[in-house]
Amino acid sequence: MAQKLSITLMGRHYDISLLQAHPKVQEECGWLNTNIDPKDLLRAYIAKCQECAELQSAIEDLSDNLEEWL
Repeated sequence: MAQKLSITLMGRHYDISLLQAHPKVQEECGWLNTNIDPKDLLRAYIAKCQECAELQSAIEDLSDNLEEWL
């Protein structure tokens, strides 16, 4: 697991401590410890947003059906 996030974005270097972060966050950030193309980062962000939107839609569908089931 990553202890810190070291990335270079658009020519600037950043070191971000992950010591107090949740272990899942440390695991997810492990792949970021590299030079990142901002376009790749944006694509990953958009994909995560789409995943969250799909989950929200599924939760809303379940909530709508919950009244029928009870």
